[in-house]
Amino acid sequence: MNAPDDDKVLGGHPVVVLDYAFWQRLGADRGLVGRSLLLNGHPMTVVGVTGPEFYGTDLSLRPQLRVPLAMAPVLRPNPNDSTMIRRGHQWLRVMARLRPGASIEQAMAAADVVFRRGNAALLTDLPAGAPESARQRIEARRLTMRPGPQGTNRMRTSAELPLLLLGGATATLMLIACANLANLLLARGAVRQREMAVRTALGGNRWRLVRQLLVESLVLSVAAGALGLLVAVWMVGVILSFLPAGNALGSDLAPDLTVVAATFALALVAGLLFGLAPALRATRHDPSAALNHDSPTVAGAAHVASLRSVLIGAQVAMSFVLLVGAGLFLRTLSNLQTIDTGFDRGRVLVASIDPSLNGYDAPRSAAALTEFVQRVEQVPGIRHAGLSSVSPITGSWDVNDLTVPGYQPKDGEEVNASFAAVTPGYLEAMGIALREGRALTWRDTESVQRVAVINETMAREYFPGGSAVGRHFSFGGEKEPTEVVGVVRDGKYVTLREDRAPRFAYVRFLQRTLSGAEMVLHARTDGDPLGRVDAVRQQLRAIDVTLPLSDVTTLDDQIAESLSSERILATLGSSFGVLALLLAAVGVYGVLAFAVARRTREIGLRMALGAEPGDVSWLIVRQLAVIVLAGLLGGAAGAWALQGVLRTMVFGVRPADPAVFAAAVVIVGATSVIAALLPARRAARLDPVAALRQ
Repeated sequence: MNAPDDDKVLGGHPVVVLDYAFWQRLGADRGLVGRSLLLNGHPMTVVGVTGPEFYGTDLSLRPQLRVPLAMAPVLRPNPNDSTMIRRGHQWLRVMARLRPGASIEQAMAAADVVFRRGNAALLTDLPAGAPESARQRIEARRLTMRPGPQGTNRMRTSAELPLLLLGGATATLMLIACANLANLLLARGAVRQREMAVRTALGGNRWRLVRQLLVESLVLSVAAGALGLLVAVWMVGVILSFLPAGNALGSDLAPDLTVVAATFALALVAGLLFGLAPALRATRHDPSAALNHDSPTVAGAAHVASLRSVLIGAQVAMSFVLLVGAGLFLRTLSNLQTIDTGFDRGRVLVASIDPSLNGYDAPRSAAALTEFVQRVEQVPGIRHAGLSSVSPITGSWDVNDLTVPGYQPKDGEEVNASFAAVTPGYLEAMGIALREGRALTWRDTESVQRVAVINETMAREYFPGGSAVGRHFSFGGEKEPTEVVGVVRDGKYVTLREDRAPRFAYVRFLQRTLSGAEMVLHARTDGDPLGRVDAVRQQLRAIDVTLPLSDVTTLDDQIAESLSSERILATLGSSFGVLALLLAAVGVYGVLAFAVARRTREIGLRMALGAEPGDVSWLIVRQLAVIVLAGLLGGAAGAWALQGVLRTMVFGVRPADPAVFAAAVVIVGATSVIAALLPARRAARLDPVAALRQ
């Protein structure tokens, strides 16, 4: 771990701690500690390796190397980067260990004094022309402290509701399976009534018979638990394949003793709970009555309409709820995949480049990036190429306060806009349509008037009543104005779920000072974008063979990665819905098949008295129709009650969407009819004479 003095002198302690997984990739050589490695061209001494159980403070990203904060200016030498020294720029996540005996409240009280002192200094540093909203934002800042055993919890917070929904779906699926188990045991109990009567007549104790039946139930449930555990191990890899690259969730998800114990404990509890009622029911009959009863008729429809019918109705209701959820998640994924993003996402190569990592200063970095994008535009098969400080649909953009001459903000309104620094060719590479004015060109250099292209929302809100082209605005407290030279159509910027476009400006690269040096290449190709990667790398090597091209992907894949949680919900939700439907169908078939088998003599008698095959089929199906209808009504009520939970998870569709509900009704109804056809046809084809002889 780092020593206390490692962060006292900027660039004074070139040491590094390796992550355990990264150390394993290097051969797990204990001799690495004390040796040097080159990091961005700088020799760094390895002083330690983290433990295998340590992931960091955020599960969404597991760093491979950890260096002192004071080494940041050395590893990323960028004179424009003022984040290390700019007061009030919040970019660090602070974690602290309490002293023995100290409470969070005491620590917060002490830290709040320093925090308020910093806010007061920020207020005094505000320029004279700063908007009132900037002062209000500083005054509204509050310091909060939370327990830190689970890190920053960003990923856990965002995944909490989807995981709860998936957990609920899993529990529902298990209840359906358990209901099927109970129905199976009820049917077996009815068939074995005479056997139980004989055992009782021979002196068998009822509770011993109950224990025997419970053991049979437990054997089934434990075997199913073992099979489910094997499927779960396989499913972990499937689920992780949907997650963005670089997350640390897959580092330690192998089932351990706790998971195995919990699985079999749950199987035992399910076997006991859903096996007890059938066991009690099967052993509560009078032995003499059961032995004298030569034609068990299911107790007619009474028994079928009781507990087994309730279980079937519950299965139908639960499968309906899962199907509605699956339909909503599928509609959401489809809506997000086909939504108008405001740019053409097809055939665009995306890759990152950061010359500052190789020690380039700002002028040299700007020159290298300019030459690189101009070279890429000459590569055969590439139509347009441009660089941007941020790529769309990656979760964040830079936001700055604005000063707009002639614009009067409303009370409490923040005058600001998101922005990206881009090179000429970026708008063309992204296929962003120009509404008026012109795009950025190579003639717009740092030596001329600052220019920007803004989106329709910014033009409409800050420059109403005419064309925005030729109007001006300024970033923050800057005195030099920026001229609007063009207006482009609105699009999606941070996420695909944006309900309205933010105010956005594309400023000319080299005319705007940025906090970082990394730029993202966007190149539109004629064919497969990844087929042009080697040619693009050659252009970069021609400038500097040591410059790396990283995070190579396509714009389509980048957007698809942003939908990982929606894809998980849609895939697993659909799988759960289909599985629940199949289980419910098995339950329906089992109950009706059992009813037909137990009512053979009754059916034969009806047919001997003139009943038509269609009448017999309807007799069987009618019994099912009432159960399914009750289940559909219960499922619709349950799905309706979940609107509040689902509202934040869906997009472009209402939680109580009539089309989704209607589709679920049709699917459940059709599946139930199909499941009932075989027993109904079997009943209709019975030979009356053979049935009466049974």
